[in-house]
Amino acid sequence: MRTTLFLFIFLTIEFLKANQSDTLFAKLNCPELSPVALNLALQAHELFYDTFQIKDTITIIDFSKTSDQKRLFVIDLKQKTMLFSEITTHGANSGLEKATDFSNRVNSYKSSLGCFKTAEYDISKTHDTVLILDGLEWGINHNARKREIVIHRSELAKTIACQYCSYEYIDSLGYNGQSFGCPVLRREVYKDVMHAIAGGSMLFAYAEDEEYRRRTILKVE
Repeated sequence: MRTTLFLFIFLTIEFLKANQSDTLFAKLNCPELSPVALNLALQAHELFYDTFQIKDTITIIDFSKTSDQKRLFVIDLKQKTMLFSEITTHGANSGLEKATDFSNRVNSYKSSLGCFKTAEYDISKTHDTVLILDGLEWGINHNARKREIVIHRSELAKTIACQYCSYEYIDSLGYNGQSFGCPVLRREVYKDVMHAIAGGSMLFAYAEDEEYRRRTILKVE
């Protein structure tokens, strides 16, 4: 009897979680956002909930999308609204048009996957104000601070006369610019995005990656 009751409660909780994800996805009305990425992000948010100082705002980076697409999403969970939907870069050694190779290693110049917490601001000689990220998944992204993985503004590209994270760059080459592993934002929006998420909110980077699937403690379908 107890086993049956426990199973019933467990299945009910899982059903409610799935329903919560579906409801939020419908409310957001954002076709660019992958429901799989959203579901995993909500799972990570619940798992690391006590770690976050800001609990109602989450950021999702969906690396299953090519860099010419909007793939960074800032969501207000309380109001069930999309605050920002933006293009962003991936690491130079993760791929050209799409990120397919990820790393936690210093000087890999690759993006990392998994759950992060936004930390404090810092001042960079190159990028002005930056937002530091701390990786929460050991062995997957825990070296983020050591690697200086931060959110920062775009700079001028070396090959063409525009910012390397910009729609102008995409229009010229067909894909967005690349970074040393940082999620770079357009100059027009980077301050607003950082202000919305700084100080202890969750950022979750998703991709259809078998290595991450094997190593994370999240339930990846």
